[in-house]
Amino acid sequence: MSAVQVRRAGEVAEVVLSRPEKLNAMNMAWVTGLVDAVAELERDKPGIVVVRGEGRAFCAGLDLDMLATESMPDGFYALQEEAFVGRCGDVGDDLGSRIVAARLVRDVMRLCFLLERRYAPYSKWFGTAFARLACAGRLGPRLTAVLAASSWQEREAHLADAYEAAARLQNALALIDPLDPTPRRYHDRPYRVIHAERFATALSGTIRDEELRHLIESVGLVGAVDQFADSADILSHAGRSHLLGDFLRDD
Repeated sequence: MSAVQVRRAGEVAEVVLSRPEKLNAMNMAWVTGLVDAVAELERDKPGIVVVRGEGRAFCAGLDLDMLATESMPDGFYALQEEAFVGRCGDVGDDLGSRIVAARLVRDVMRLCFLLERRYAPYSKWFGTAFARLACAGRLGPRLTAVLAASSWQEREAHLADAYEAAARLQNALALIDPLDPTPRRYHDRPYRVIHAERFATALSGTIRDEELRHLIESVGLVGAVDQFADSADILSHAGRSHLLGDFLRDD
């Protein structure tokens, strides 16, 4: 039985959280079930939506057993922050939207260093070095506009422009067949993203080094160590956090 069910009666849709043995606590099946339920409701547009929990509780929060027993699906969190500027804004979290936008600006800037095969320094000199890149004249004003925007809609629009400009730079390198550089909806949601995983997947497919191929096939696209350590794949998984801590611990 699904952890989240949608039941219909005319114009009324009832979303039922259905893990009563766990007080409807959230695990991965719960999360993916809720995403599917929302997509169904957005498609069918019932007149009334009622959300309730099965049994004696609505939802007890995160199922802590999940952290010890379940792994996140490969790529589940990859690049999901693209949509978070709008998702934070939608719930009234303007500060959160600004923080996510700043992180994404930094990611685009790092990508520009890679595209031009230049070293990206630490934060004190990061902006100074970026200004010396050939693409800074094209990307810089767009990224500055993201950080100066007063609403999440403006931030998202300027980010979308920056994504497209960076995607066109990537296509110009001719490392892979050109991909559509225009922003699009985040699945069935209204947020504008580039779905950068399209580029990452295509580029990784050109790697011929056997050791790198084995690494990708065994652990997936993890990025640089700072990206991996700061990713939700680590921060949301207790076992992985402990392993990384053991690895980094100074004996």
